[in-house]
Formats: sequence, structure tokens, C-alpha cells
Amino acid sequence: GQHVAISMLDVSVALLQNQGMNYLAKKERQARVGNNHPNVVPYQVMPSKNGHFILTASNDEQFERFCKVANRLDLMQDLRFNTMKARVVNRAVVTPALNEITKTMSTGWWLEKLEENGVGCAPILHPDEVFADPHVLSRGMLIEMDVPGCEEPASFIGSPMKFSRTKVNYRLPPPRLGAHTEQVLLDNGYAAEDLETLRESGIIDYEPRAPGVELPKSQIVTAREVRAS
Repeated sequence: GQHVAISMLDVSVALLQNQGMNYLAKKERQARVGNNHPNVVPYQVMPSKNGHFILTASNDEQFERFCKVANRLDLMQDLRFNTMKARVVNRAVVTPALNEITKTMSTGWWLEKLEENGVGCAPILHPDEVFADPHVLSRGMLIEMDVPGCEEPASFIGSPMKFSRTKVNYRLPPPRLGAHTEQVLLDNGYAAEDLETLRESGIIDYEPRAPGVELPKSQIVTAREVRAS
């Protein structure tokens, strides 16, 4: 086996992806485009009649299908709209024009029609909608655990890692505030008397052990995936 090193810095740089490669290709800073994709138009948040949604027409074929859904195939005859390069170059014209088109119908209408026609799209959900979404729940991304000290099961976000043969074992709940203070300090050379002095001074706060009682071992609890009812 090997030690796998994955630093937060490395991950942050890797996540640059489009912006990073755009810079490396041209050695120039790119103008900010907000939620819009730097290399594809439209690939962004779009306004609807009753909210917003994501539209990702990532090639000319998909854009033509979008135009068909919108009943605007005339755009494919417009040199500012009919190729990927033209849409990016003319972003300042294309984006406002498409915004006016998508504003005419509801989010639900666009999602239904675009999906039927193979055009990339997605809803924009609030957290309560995310954790009620059947797809999210089917993936085991909402779990409950019986946490010691809590009267009701506590809800947590599930692990995104899915293994073909091994089920993710959560084993331990998040620790309560100060749960490991005593153990950490004792392991680092503090005597029990030192801890009592620190606790009485208000420097640390934890529930002290009774004399002669061993430090409690972490309690293993069972995690349950929440499924759609």
C-alpha cells in the first residue's frame, strides 16, 4: 500500500479547472463572468417566470434543441448565436437575449421540456428541498444517528464515497463540546490535578470523571439512511 496525500491547497488548485487552464493557455487574467461558464454560453443560471434554473447547452446541437424548445429556431440563423465560439464572443448580446426568452415560462416547464429534448438543465434547490429530493435520498446522502445526550435522532449529511463491496461505516457520532478535553490533555502530559485547576479557573470545561472511573470509550452508534417515504 501507499500513503495518499491530498492537501486542501492541491484540491483548491485542481478545482480551478476551466479558469486555471484558460490562464495557462493564454497567460492572461480572465474577466469575471459570475455564475456563467467561461468557455460555454449558455451554461449558467437562467431566470424563469417564477424563479431560476441551470441551463447547460454545452454544444451547438444542444443549443439548437434549446432553440426548438423555446420556439426560437431563428436564432440558429443569427451569426452571433449559431456557433459555440460566436456565443462566447457575443456573450454580452447572447445572455440578455436568452434571459428574456427563459423569463417567459416557469422553471418547471423549462426543466420538463429541456429534459425531454436532451438539453442539460437542473433546478436550483434550497437546503430543505435538497434533503427532501428523492434522488438525494436514494443515494444515502441523509443519515440519522442516535447521539448520546440527544433525545431525538440527529440528522447528518451522508458520505459521498460509495464502494462496490463495502458499505460506509459511520461508527461514531460527532463529539459533544469538550468530549475529549480530558483525554487530550492527559495524553499530552498534564496531570489530573492540573486539569482540575484549569477547570476550576474556567480555562477548560468538561464533565470530570468520578475518582477511580476509567475514561469512557467512544460509544459506537448505528447510522440509518433516510429514504423517501
